[in-house]
Amino acid sequence: LSIERAARRAAAPPIKTYRIGSKCFVAFTGGAALKGAVEELGDIQFVEQDMYVESAATASWGIDRIDQQSLPLDGNFSPAFTGAGVSIYVVDTGINKNHVDFGGRAFYGGDFVNEGSAPDQNGHGSHCAGTAAGSTYGIARDATIYGVKVLSGSGSGTNAGVLGGIEWAVNDANGKSGVISMSLGGGASTAIDNAVKEASSSGMIVVVAAGNENQNSCNVSPARAGGTASSGNSKVITVGSTTSSDARSSFSNWGSCTDIFAPGSSITSVWIGSTTASNTISGTSMATPHVAGVAATLLQKHNFNKNAAISELLSNVALNKISDVKGTPNKLLQVPTGSTPPPVATPTQPPSSPPVSSPTQPPTGPPSGGDWICNPAWYGSNDGCDCECGKFDPDCAGNYDRLYCGGSPASWWETCDFNTDTCKSRFSMSLADVQATGRDTEPYPGKIEVEEESSSLAAPVAAGVAGVFVFAVVGAVIVRRRRSQQNEAAHSFAAQGSVVSPDSKMDV
Repeated sequence: LSIERAARRAAAPPIKTYRIGSKCFVAFTGGAALKGAVEELGDIQFVEQDMYVESAATASWGIDRIDQQSLPLDGNFSPAFTGAGVSIYVVDTGINKNHVDFGGRAFYGGDFVNEGSAPDQNGHGSHCAGTAAGSTYGIARDATIYGVKVLSGSGSGTNAGVLGGIEWAVNDANGKSGVISMSLGGGASTAIDNAVKEASSSGMIVVVAAGNENQNSCNVSPARAGGTASSGNSKVITVGSTTSSDARSSFSNWGSCTDIFAPGSSITSVWIGSTTASNTISGTSMATPHVAGVAATLLQKHNFNKNAAISELLSNVALNKISDVKGTPNKLLQVPTGSTPPPVATPTQPPSSPPVSSPTQPPTGPPSGGDWICNPAWYGSNDGCDCECGKFDPDCAGNYDRLYCGGSPASWWETCDFNTDTCKSRFSMSLADVQATGRDTEPYPGKIEVEEESSSLAAPVAAGVAGVFVFAVVGAVIVRRRRSQQNEAAHSFAAQGSVVSPDSKMDV
C-alpha cells in the first residue's frame, strides 16, 4: 500500500504485483523521483531495473545419450518412468499445443507478453516442450505440458513478464510438486534469482539455462541462482550444454553456478507452422528441457517427493565424461532406465482449503488436536467476531486479525484478510511470547535491509526499459487492529524485504 501511495504521488501508472512463495514482487513505471521514494520505504529491501530476457537458443541424439553412461550411442531410449501425473511448465515463447508429438497433453498457460495470440509465435518454447515431454523427441512422454508465455515472437521479454510466468506456474501447481523449465536468461537480477528460489521453496523443481556466452554462469540470471548459490529446499538447477562427442558446447556457460550438463548442440524437436513441424537448433536452451524431462520422471518415481527427485537427478549421473568443463561439476545427465516401470499412484490434488502440510514447508493448518481460535484482546472485546479463517464474518469485515492454533510450547499463527477471505502469512511463536511482546502489531519476522542491486541503479536507465522498475516485497502483510478504549489501531508491514530494479531484457 505504501508503494501504491508513492506511485500515486508521482502520477505513475498502476503497479503490478506477483506473489511467489513468501515473496512479493511489484512492477511499476516511474522516474528517478519515484525510485527514490520507493527506496525510502521501510519495507523495501532493494530496487533493480526491469530488464529484457531472451531464450538461450544458438534432435535427437540427446535423449539417446542420457540413457547410457558412455559413448558410442546405441540408438535406443529406454526410460523406466514417463512422468505420468507430473506437470511441466515451460516458461518461454508459448507452445504449439496441437502438435502431434504432444498427443493432447499440452495446454496454454499464462500469457505475459500480450502480443494478441496464445500460440507460440517463435518456435523456441515448442522446441523446449518437445524435448521435455514430446512422444517422439522427448523424455517425460506422459507428463502434462503448459506453455507459459513470457517471451514474444521475437524471442524476448521482460523480467516483469518472467515473474508473472513463475507466479502463474506456482499458483497453478497449487502445492503439488511439478517442474518449471526456463530456457532463458538476461543480466544479473536479484528479483529473478529470488523468484526461482521461492518457486523451488514452494515445491517446484526449477531448471534454468546456464546461458550461451561462454562465460561464468554466475554472471547472469537466473543461471546464477543454481550450483553452489542454492541448496536444500530452495535448490535451483542450472544446466550447461554438451555436444554429441561429450565436449562442452563452445557457447555454453560454465562455472560453480552450473550443476549439470545435458545435450544441447544440434537438438531436433517440435517446431511451429504445422502439427508435424520439427527443427534442429542448439543452445543451453536445448539442454535445459532434457533435465526438466528427467526431473518429471523422477517426481513420478519418488511419488512427488521433490527433494528425493533432485537428489537422484544430481547423483545418478555419468561422471567425468565431458571435456573442457572449465571448473563446472563434470556431471552428464542420466535418466532412470528399465524395461517396465512399477505402478506409481498419482497423488490426488491437495484441497484448496485448508492447505495441506508438507515436510518441506511450514504447516499451513492447525496441528493435530488444535483449533483456530480468536484472541479477543486484540479487539478490546469479542464483539461477535469469531475470527475463523476460511469463513467470512461481517463483524470482521474491513479488518485483519491473527488466528491462534493451540499447541505448546510453539504455536502457529496466521494473518487473515477477511475482506478477501485469504490467509496472508504464517509463523510460529509461543502464545506467551505473543501476549508478552504484543508481537501482533510489530513487523515480522524482523530486520529489513535496503540495498542497491548494482551501481547502475544510480545512473540513468540505458540498457533496460527506460523508467520501468520491478521490486519485491517479501511476505508483505498489513496487520491492523480494531480500535479499543485502551489502544488506537496500530499498523505495520510484516515484510522480509523487497526488490526494485529497472526491468532488463531477457532473451531466448
